[in-house]
Amino acid sequence: MNAEEIELLEELVRIPSPSGSEEGASAFLVDWFDRRGIPAYIDGVGNACARWGEGPVSLCLLGHVDTVSGWPPVGRRGDILTGRGTVDAKGPLAAFASALHRLSRVQRSPGNRSILFVGAVEEEADGSRGARHLVRGFCGGSPPGMVIIGEPSRWDRITLGYRGGLRGRSAHRAPISHTGGPGPTAAEIAVGAWTGLMDAVEKRNADREGLFWSTSPRLVSVDSRSDGLEGETILSFGARIPPGETVDSTKELIASCLGPTTEFGPGEEPYLAERNSPVAKSLLAAIRSGGGKPRFTLKTGTSDMNIVGPAWKPAIAAYGPGDPLLGHTSGEEISLSEYSRSVDVLERAMVELVNLPAP
Repeated sequence: MNAEEIELLEELVRIPSPSGSEEGASAFLVDWFDRRGIPAYIDGVGNACARWGEGPVSLCLLGHVDTVSGWPPVGRRGDILTGRGTVDAKGPLAAFASALHRLSRVQRSPGNRSILFVGAVEEEADGSRGARHLVRGFCGGSPPGMVIIGEPSRWDRITLGYRGGLRGRSAHRAPISHTGGPGPTAAEIAVGAWTGLMDAVEKRNADREGLFWSTSPRLVSVDSRSDGLEGETILSFGARIPPGETVDSTKELIASCLGPTTEFGPGEEPYLAERNSPVAKSLLAAIRSGGGKPRFTLKTGTSDMNIVGPAWKPAIAAYGPGDPLLGHTSGEEISLSEYSRSVDVLERAMVELVNLPAP
């Protein structure tokens, strides 16, 4: 294992960077690249960016620098590094940076193309502000033809698809009445509406196999209040959207059950990448070269693939070390040997993707 690459990951994990407060981690990454001779900068929304090469961007390494909140202690336990973001997704992001640095040490900077590294902000927040800013930045220009998304999948797995996502709230009201009276309360109306939605979703999912291909609303919170004359119950919810459905079709289904007071936030469309793209093929070959038996996987959540995939239509896949089931948990941790193997994979894949001579 490379001590410098392990140190990068550990130092990055030690810098708190919950969504909306990524400044310290972004500045650290920019300084790290600058000290190694790779031009780096912070863009207009706080994304940490580094670019190697002189020509148009042919490959974008898009990870995210933010994490969810909560701070499990950072520490080493043999081969294991613990701490928030070790898996989701500072592990993949540090692997991107390390692989790009390796290339810069053994290869001459390509003059007719470049690789763009991005540690995006607010991937874990509603709206994915960092990725959306990146998409807008390529408006009118030529976006990257190839993208690797930095998300945990284990070092020997490649993620090809993510369900879409949608969040919203629905308000239900009723006059205050005696508990012995005949009319339903606002809470009862809300519960009935949610039960109706779950029945409708069950029918929609009846012929679908597996969670990835299913529509999945989740009730996040219930808030009931009263002013003494009228009761109000507010349901806050999220929903995951499978390929074959859209944000609009899911909104229509939810509103038909929860009623006209339903409001929605920004949504992300589901996205399914090609398994025979140059990106997928290069990652497959690189994993095999490292002694692994690669597998494709599909994720039931969302990532920035949902943002840049539909906008750029690139050859795309998600890749990165770490057990995705440990992300966001109090026991988040990563195997450092797995992290190092993923850096090897990324280096080999990038050499092939940008047509550089093998180091």
